[in-house]
Amino acid sequence: MRQRNIGGRRRGIFEPLERRDLLTLVGDAPVPYPEATVTASVGPRLGTARTADDGVEFFAMQVGQLDAQIVVTISGANSGSILDAWIDFDQDGSFSGAAEQIFDAREVSNGVVLLEFDIPAIAEDGLTYARFRVSDGAAADGVGQGGDVNNGEVEDHQVEILPPSITDGTLGSARAVTSNGSANGVVDVLAADIDGDGRMDIVSSSQLDGEIAVYRANSSFSSWTRSVVENVADSDAPLEVSPIGLAVGDLDGDGDLDLASASASDDTIAWYRNDTTGSNLSFTKFTVTDSADGARSVVIADFNQDGRLDLGSVSLEDDTIRVHRNTGSGGNSQFETMTAAFAVVPSALSDIYAVDINRDGFVDLVSISAGTNDVFWHENDGTPFVGAWNTSSLINNGTNASDVPFGSGVFAGRIDSDTQIDVVYTSFGENRADWSRNPGTSGSWTGRNSVDSGLDEANPPFVADVDGDGDMDVVVPSYDDHNVTVHLNDGLGNFTLSDTTSFFSTPTNVVMADIDGDGALDLVVGGNANDRVSWFAGNAEPPEIMITGNGLVISDGDGVPRTADGTDFGAVTLGTSGVMQEFLVTNIASGTLSLGELTLPSGFQLAAPFNSILAPDESTVLRIELDTSSLGSRSGKIILANNDANENPYNFDIRATVITVLGDYNLDQVVDIADYTAWRNRLGALVPRYTSADGNGNGVVDLADYEVWKDHFGDSLPGATTSQPASFAAPIASSSESVEQPVASAASTPSAQVELGLLRSGERKAANPGPTPWAKSPSQPLHKPLDPAPAVDSEPTRTGFSINQHNDRDKSDDHDRRASLDLAFELLEIGW
Repeated sequence: MRQRNIGGRRRGIFEPLERRDLLTLVGDAPVPYPEATVTASVGPRLGTARTADDGVEFFAMQVGQLDAQIVVTISGANSGSILDAWIDFDQDGSFSGAAEQIFDAREVSNGVVLLEFDIPAIAEDGLTYARFRVSDGAAADGVGQGGDVNNGEVEDHQVEILPPSITDGTLGSARAVTSNGSANGVVDVLAADIDGDGRMDIVSSSQLDGEIAVYRANSSFSSWTRSVVENVADSDAPLEVSPIGLAVGDLDGDGDLDLASASASDDTIAWYRNDTTGSNLSFTKFTVTDSADGARSVVIADFNQDGRLDLGSVSLEDDTIRVHRNTGSGGNSQFETMTAAFAVVPSALSDIYAVDINRDGFVDLVSISAGTNDVFWHENDGTPFVGAWNTSSLINNGTNASDVPFGSGVFAGRIDSDTQIDVVYTSFGENRADWSRNPGTSGSWTGRNSVDSGLDEANPPFVADVDGDGDMDVVVPSYDDHNVTVHLNDGLGNFTLSDTTSFFSTPTNVVMADIDGDGALDLVVGGNANDRVSWFAGNAEPPEIMITGNGLVISDGDGVPRTADGTDFGAVTLGTSGVMQEFLVTNIASGTLSLGELTLPSGFQLAAPFNSILAPDESTVLRIELDTSSLGSRSGKIILANNDANENPYNFDIRATVITVLGDYNLDQVVDIADYTAWRNRLGALVPRYTSADGNGNGVVDLADYEVWKDHFGDSLPGATTSQPASFAAPIASSSESVEQPVASAASTPSAQVELGLLRSGERKAANPGPTPWAKSPSQPLHKPLDPAPAVDSEPTRTGFSINQHNDRDKSDDHDRRASLDLAFELLEIGW
């Protein structure tokens, strides 16, 4: 049985936020997040209480993590109830980023459900906010980030995003995604899990063959399968329809990732609906507009907070920024193009980026001019499709157009130690990368703060935490010197060159993502002249996994279960609930430990989620529960995939046996005389533990198992259909023992008491011993050792077994004597 792993490095910092209004349920993320309200106490709930934030359980989340997981509890759901959820990954004060709506109208039902989502590589580590809205889908079509819904519940939570795994800031050698020439003239690349299989895919656009292609890796990331999304180039004039810019997001709200493109030569902004089923990759193209003259760049964001992802685009030749409203209508009508909103547009824009620069809750646009290398901020006032976007010049480099500066790319992120969103930009013509500091509500943006002034034809930058130290670094491809440079940030905006990666020829675009799932960010590069896509693994510091049980180390590959370390569950009574063992997984080295899939033997199951991302010296607990619903032995290996190269997968054996009652050797659910016969018949046999009269689980039927039977005589399984005997009489009569005259049945001796004792050398019974200390009635289980009767005087005796029946009615002494002698002789036969 396979179990998916759950969660992250540790339980993430999680703070339910107080309600602001007791009459109206309100989402309580602070300003500038939009207010979300529920004005009627009806419909589905998150958790059990509508007025408490008790519906979402978070586990640690890591930058770049695929299939991050949370547990959501739904109650009061109706048919068609839906869940919408957002996390502010870039910490800009809005939920509008392309990857920030993690669930879009996802159908839910009552119960506890495990949900998965992806975290982008551009996410900032640290504390941020999440919002969850559950509602009746029929009454809440188009639920947005804010606003009122007349049913359901809204919960806001403060959560922590952890940095990627620690690296030294350098990259490994190039690994081919495409062979030379298979992607003709690559201009853009991106990374996302396109087919939803839990592995990162790569997408490229290439202008010389007019193709958009998706590359999917095998399990070891050693080979990639190429699937063409679009191939419409005219063989005589391929540049006429070549796609240049790419973006990815769930544009139709169906739970999978769609694509958008900007094509300069045919002036088209298009989107591609993901129709993939299983491993069969399929896309359908729809045109958004074919009037974007010289379209260069496209971005995805929710500009009006309605819960649908919109598009933004720039076109170089007509100096136009367009926003394309998502109508939800599907197909070619999915987007409505708006151009009048921008009263002032700089000339020759080459790139845009979507982010909430002024932290007012509405996502803005940042652009760069190819003509002047100036950077502009286009402010969204909350009415993006009907109002005017105010344009401000953030960075005026004062460059004369005759110098051919050619601003090539713009990105945004928190570069220094404050909370404001700063801007990083590159100049192809000036051969440099710079950043400018956001002053917040006062002051002016700083001009050029150099990242690297010695580049050679710098192409668009990428901003992410490359080395996992908690601040945002900058990666830049240089077209003419064929290198990709990694610049590490000291947290204050001072950059140090940490690596220069040679990329064969003319790198045009880069993206960071955790390709191989080890927690470290890797680099993907597209090359124009050499027609290649390649990736370079981040050099993560190695982790070291250790697993302990009851404080004892369990070695990788240990094939001998032991009681001491909990790998041997022992013998467990049928139907017992909550039987489990805990194993502590610890990362004892300096690198980040990533835990993968957990495989358990049949008969065992995972009792609780465990955290899959462990920083140095951090631990998580594997709680393994035994299935006790049926009799028999369970055994096999626990197998835990991880990124410790020397111990992957980590495995060790566990075992358990489900029995009826200790001492019940014939499995009739009651411990009686018949079990003694079963023990006698198997004495000396080597057997599977806890089976065939092996009462103490040592794998051999021996005298110790007789003691187990004796100690538990009369015990029975709760609810057993076999009645528990009132005395030895009935078991003896029905057993295979040779008894000439059976003792009176329990039915005829209602006040009977049973005495069981051992006769040893030099001992004899007392004349009137009375009830022994362990004498019991049928309703009293026996758990104490059987004590021999005290000696009265000395006479030669032989070791034997004696049963005396005391009864209020007159009985023949011969009956008791005969039963005692039969059993005593049987014991003598086996040398006891």
